[in-house]
Formats: sequence, structure tokens, C-alpha cells
Amino acid sequence: MPAKPVKAKEQYRLVMECRSSGLTGHQWCRENGICPGTFYGWVRRLRQKGYQDIPEPVHSQRVSTKQEIVRIEPDIRQGRDVSPPLLETAYPAFPVPAMELSVAGMVLRIPNGTDPALLRETVRLIGGGSC
Repeated sequence: MPAKPVKAKEQYRLVMECRSSGLTGHQWCRENGICPGTFYGWVRRLRQKGYQDIPEPVHSQRVSTKQEIVRIEPDIRQGRDVSPPLLETAYPAFPVPAMELSVAGMVLRIPNGTDPALLRETVRLIGGGSC
């Protein structure tokens, strides 16, 4: 049995509820039992009818690159880092570095977009002073 048609006013209310929920359209539709294709059809038709105040969708926050945290243990007796350097092959998908920095006998490969506070703290921890 086909679903009962939903009037434009109700479609608009549902679209606005979705867009203010903080969920992606797909997540919201799944939680509310609405077919995503139907939902996006409503959005398209409502905009064509002049409902221009419909906000843009929330996009999922997927991270496409794998990033690992490596703890650097300083040698307290000697006051220097004795951790073995990371092998380049450990991160084959790591972005091409924009800068290489040699500190305390190690080479840091730093990609564009690195958080400056994270870089400053990393250099400080391995004995490079302040940035």
C-alpha cells in the first residue's frame, strides 16, 4: 500500500526539524522512518516552490586520514629523548610534508594545516625550546 501523501506545509516542518536537529539528513530520516530519497525530493520541490529559507544540510564529520598519537618518553637521567625515530613506512598514507624540522636527532615531517599549538608543544617536549 503506497504511503499517504504529505502536504507541503508538513514537508517544510519536517525538513526544518531535520536541519535544526544537528544530524545529517540520512541520520535524521533513519531515526524518523522517512526514506532519504523522499526527504531530499521534498527539499528540492520546496525550494522550487519558493521556500528559500531551508538551511544547507549538516555534513557528517568523517576523517579520511588515519592519525596516530605517539607518546615521546624523555630519558630523565640524561635529560634528552631516547625514543627511536619513526620509520617513514609506518605512515604510508601520511600527507606530503610542507616542512621538515630536525630536532634532537629526529626529523619531524609537518604537513600543511598542522595545529600551531600542537607543533609548539611537540617541539617543546622533545627539547627544541620554544617556537
